[in-house]
Amino acid sequence: MRRFFIDKDDIKGSTVTLRGDEAHHLKTVLRMETSSSVELLDGLGSIYLAEIKTLSPSVSLEILSCERVPTAKPVLNLAQGVLQGKKMDFLVQKASELGVGRITPFYSQHTTLRDPSANRMNRWQKIALEASKQCRRPCPLEVNPLTSLDEILSSSSEHTLKVILWEEEKDTTLKTLKDLGNMDSLLVVIGPEGGFAKEEIERCTAAGFISVSLGSRTLRAETAALSAMAIFQFLAGNLE
Repeated sequence: MRRFFIDKDDIKGSTVTLRGDEAHHLKTVLRMETSSSVELLDGLGSIYLAEIKTLSPSVSLEILSCERVPTAKPVLNLAQGVLQGKKMDFLVQKASELGVGRITPFYSQHTTLRDPSANRMNRWQKIALEASKQCRRPCPLEVNPLTSLDEILSSSSEHTLKVILWEEEKDTTLKTLKDLGNMDSLLVVIGPEGGFAKEEIERCTAAGFISVSLGSRTLRAETAALSAMAIFQFLAGNLE
């Protein structure tokens, strides 16, 4: 089943008009025909089953049914020390598939890349949208602009639980985190390839973050992020 994002405002009764890149993809790239069925995602939590009625002059579809997908709790937010090369592309894709609500790339003391191009930022957003279609996710992952670790800390008070992963943590592991499914919002901070400086961990814990270990193995940044996202979703009951 092909899936496309729509603007809720383009729904008029049982008819919806597909516009922009999505219309171009359906009509020109996929060369779909009238009477074909597709799924439409409105970015607000609803999935529509629809049938293509016209392709010219505009792509028009008739809505056949609507399914409302509830938002999983807690909303999982990932703050990731920005990674080099295609590692960040990979992480944005997997964060979308694993149901992360928002990903915020940041720079810190050991970050190598501090100024990703506008094209790269746009690419991350496009990857998030395509991954959302693939995994039938009506509310796409939100990719925030690059910020600093200090800005992450100053805006973290909205979250019910705040966790930072640190390879040198000896006492606290994920096993100690309980009742995640009863929380509204969870923020997980993961460092870049160079990890965190000790003074950065101290600033985070002073801001109310819990320092947590993923075990005795030293993981690559993207592996740690992928593992943490899956484990947190499991602990919250969202991968049952």
